[in-house]
Amino acid sequence: MNEHEPKLEFGHESPADKVVRLRKEVEAKVDRGFSMSQTLISFVDNMREKYPDWKEHLVYHLLVGSSPSGSDKEKMIYEDFPGEGSVVSFLESILKGEK
Repeated sequence: MNEHEPKLEFGHESPADKVVRLRKEVEAKVDRGFSMSQTLISFVDNMREKYPDWKEHLVYHLLVGSSPSGSDKEKMIYEDFPGEGSVVSFLESILKGEK
């Protein structure tokens, strides 16, 4: 087990599992038009500027549909970004129609 991987109690959803679930819900409920793409691009651009370790966060890769590189896998962070950078909060706000 990676030292950054969260230890979860039974029945609790990990940040990564939550991002996967919410992303599927967003894809099913939200029009994938231009405005959604622009919203996602803007969020990701801001994340990259604010968090120098963005490549090391599993939730980033799950959001954009990428795979971490070999060196990034070794130091993977399994927690969500804090505050306004939270991928979970971003996806939840889209589902609520706030974005």
